[in-house]
Amino acid sequence: MNTYLVQVTESNTTYGADIDELFRYHADEHGLFIQDRWTPIRKLVLNLGLRYETSASYQPATCRPETVFAPQQCYDKVTAPSFKDLSPRFNLVYDLTGDGRTAIKFAANRYTQPINISMIERLNPVAVGNNVTSDQRSWNDANHDLIPQLNEIGPTPGYVFVGANGRYADDLQRPSANEYTIEVQRELPQNIVVSGGYSYRQTRGNIGETDTIQTLESWGAPITVTEVTSKEVVQVWRRGTSSTARLFFNSPESNLNYSGGDVSINKRMSNKWALLAGASWGKTTTPTRGGVRSDPHILNYYDTETLATTDRPWSYRLSGSYEMPYRVMASGTWQYQAGAPEETTVVVTNQTISLPQGNQTLRVRPVGDTRLPNVAGLDLSFRRAFRLGKTASFSPRLDIFNATNESTVTARVTQLGPSFGYLSGIQRGRLIKIGLNMEF
Repeated sequence: MNTYLVQVTESNTTYGADIDELFRYHADEHGLFIQDRWTPIRKLVLNLGLRYETSASYQPATCRPETVFAPQQCYDKVTAPSFKDLSPRFNLVYDLTGDGRTAIKFAANRYTQPINISMIERLNPVAVGNNVTSDQRSWNDANHDLIPQLNEIGPTPGYVFVGANGRYADDLQRPSANEYTIEVQRELPQNIVVSGGYSYRQTRGNIGETDTIQTLESWGAPITVTEVTSKEVVQVWRRGTSSTARLFFNSPESNLNYSGGDVSINKRMSNKWALLAGASWGKTTTPTRGGVRSDPHILNYYDTETLATTDRPWSYRLSGSYEMPYRVMASGTWQYQAGAPEETTVVVTNQTISLPQGNQTLRVRPVGDTRLPNVAGLDLSFRRAFRLGKTASFSPRLDIFNATNESTVTARVTQLGPSFGYLSGIQRGRLIKIGLNMEF
């Protein structure tokens, strides 16, 4: 059986009016940006920029309330590492032919990754996951009423509060992304611009984690079992201790690399119509799956891989606008892209084997072994502007989202078992929106 450290409300409000606030996060972020454009020669333009950012967060002192399973525990104010970062931006445009119609563009930029409250969340001493902490215990139903009593359940293997003993490495840096692009653009007659480019993006300094108490050695020897629902033969390990001391650090094993190209054709507005068409191809890779680097359930199941869960190998897009009779402006956007890669997992419960850490989730297929179906979508919009005197106007508008009413699967159960492959999400159905904009 599982026991949970959750607060129970006796109020009939949806938010539990009688439950006190358990914790609160505070975060401060500031940014300053300067930019200048320089033309050293007639055919060359340089755009130079520099962004300065600061980020800091903390959690005020708090107490975990007393329950029948755990005593009250209070903690002092917790402060996360703060950052002060400089991010340079560079862009070059060169007029290849000197007539202003063919340009070569190059850009090299650094961006800091948004972190918001994620830094202080990892150090929260009173919450785990979705603010719920549980353990798994043995249960002997002595009175056969199928209701657990306190004297019928076994000892706890230990509640795990990662943030209570969590800390960041002393040399921690803010995660960042480096992006390099090169593009060739050519202007053709009839206000048409054709371009093609290549991009390489590095995401560096991603924060990984390891446990300095629950080391690889503390898990002991592997145990080979056959998971009862999927019949999958897997290896599991027993957690040797409930104590935990998480160390968060900049992990090269969590780096992401994107490499890809795109082409586009842009017909600017003339003769009452405009059109933009494009296609992109690329691949996103990562050295490992990340996760707790001292957990054998991660390291021994497809940890080393090349495909990231955010990978989209191709996408096509088309958008345009057209001025219809009676000055009605029609516009539309169509997009078609590859489905997201999936992760196939199996969950080992106590029906298979009782483990001190409770249910154990394992990835049993490489990422991308299966993919969700390709996704297409068409959005349309119609509007007309009317004047009211010299200064006022109003514009009725009709928007149609998912005009073709596609119902492509966007999520499904990837856990092996009787519900494997069941749908859990599809595209939102056709939505028609009528609006009116007024200006005066």
